[in-house]
Amino acid sequence: MEQPVTVRELRDQDISLCSLLIISNHVSSSPPFIPAARGSRCISKAQFHRLDRRYQARLRATGGQQGTRTCAQAAGEMRGEAQHRSLAPWTYRIDVDDDRLPSKIAFAECLCSGCIINRHESMSYNSVLVFGPLLVRRKTECLDEPGKYAAKKELIQVPVGCTCVVPKQTK
Repeated sequence: MEQPVTVRELRDQDISLCSLLIISNHVSSSPPFIPAARGSRCISKAQFHRLDRRYQARLRATGGQQGTRTCAQAAGEMRGEAQHRSLAPWTYRIDVDDDRLPSKIAFAECLCSGCIINRHESMSYNSVLVFGPLLVRRKTECLDEPGKYAAKKELIQVPVGCTCVVPKQTK
């Protein structure tokens, strides 16, 4: 299991949940992928990494408390950013995939199984992840040009926060 990420680490890595919306909007409205050479849709590994650095440069870190918070701490504090005041508080971890642009994306993780009611976790409700679509580019090796890659569009579902729900009823 991955360790929670601190805000300082988020800032150091220039990662933000807000970046999901920025990148999603930018990727979907950006012009088609520019090939490395005329007639070729393949680029070198170095060119792929340069593209990733450009995406990462657009990201800005979110404020907030350290990613090591617990459900009990969140219940006692209930102040600051929305993620900390929510009845289903969450934190972020960095998902890294070197074959994806952007290679680093902040993924939400719920802090509680239940929901915060009157500053205590209540198991009468459930905290569940909320997902949002994000258009990314996936690096795939070009068969006809060894050592070069294509960056194909792919829509992924990214956990962006948590919400409080009534438990599913079993019949």
